[in-house]
Amino acid sequence: MAQGQEHIPPAKSQKPKVRPDVGKWVKDKGIAKVGVELSGQWELDPKLTRDARLAQRQAIAAAQQGLLAELVGTRHKVLRRSTIDPFLSLEVGLDALTVLEKSPLVKEVYLEEAVLTPSLLQSVPLIGGPQAWTEGFDGGDRAVVVIDTGVDRNHPFLNGKVVAEACFS
Repeated sequence: MAQGQEHIPPAKSQKPKVRPDVGKWVKDKGIAKVGVELSGQWELDPKLTRDARLAQRQAIAAAQQGLLAELVGTRHKVLRRSTIDPFLSLEVGLDALTVLEKSPLVKEVYLEEAVLTPSLLQSVPLIGGPQAWTEGFDGGDRAVVVIDTGVDRNHPFLNGKVVAEACFS
């Protein structure tokens, strides 16, 4: 090294924002349902004061809007926008995936396609559902939180009863 030159270490290779399985899925199928986590320092909502919660939700909405502006002209469709967490659910083509990889607004992109088969026939007996029903428990006047692989909010059993939903995968 010549005098006066300083050694600059090579930049660490950054982890790709778009998970490899997402790229493969889009190349194979042409389109994918993905979850997008936004970059930034976000606090869990319950820890925030009312004003801080409102400010954070506005910042999340602005970041989502900024990302959607970057995606204009690409093959994409908004499936869901969280109002409390820095996430979006999108359907994207390869051109949109390229934008997501380069965007400073994106922390990570992951596949949201169902990889598990629903197992209601096995899970209801497993949790003692039939026994509870025979003992007269029907869930009336109760709020229920379901942590599951997904739900069909339009199913007649749930029609008009789902208050909110979110993806935490």
